[in-house]
Amino acid sequence: MINRRAKRWFDTVRDANDDFDDKEKRDKFIDAVLGAAEYYATVEADVPQELLIAGRLEGMVIENTALAYFYNSLHTDALQIRKYLENVLTDYESKKYVWFQTSSDGKAMLGTKPTATDLRNHIKADDNVQVLNDCIRLIADRQHMLEDIRDSFSIRGFNLKTITDIRIAKLEEVWIDGTRETKNS
Repeated sequence: MINRRAKRWFDTVRDANDDFDDKEKRDKFIDAVLGAAEYYATVEADVPQELLIAGRLEGMVIENTALAYFYNSLHTDALQIRKYLENVLTDYESKKYVWFQTSSDGKAMLGTKPTATDLRNHIKADDNVQVLNDCIRLIADRQHMLEDIRDSFSIRGFNLKTITDIRIAKLEEVWIDGTRETKNS
């Protein structure tokens, strides 16, 4: 039986200080996001073997439930991180907007008669905004990968149920071997 526990990265990312004015704190925050993305990519390597339908039927049914829970937990964690990163980005852009409007350095960068478009372009060009957007895209990619895996285990569960129903109905002998073609005897 599968005994895997999902590592939850949301708290690690949230607890990493997201103070982008301090390079060391910013780097710690980015490392936490990259650690989460790397972990999600690492667990993906086991998926093809885990999706294989071969072996004792009862064990596969029980195992499927545990694996579906494992990958669903990871998907939920990645979703929480993505939404958190989106909130951090919104908060950072808001602070940057205020900075451009109120600080003498910000006003000097914008010029004498800045338009709303000028202001948006300056904010979007900020290095930290670009880094946050990259982090969001990376986690979103991992989230979608985990969603696909979660859906694959739902399909595997349906297939196992169908095989179980065939066995219960005693319609035919069911042989499961994904490595070679089998025939009923």
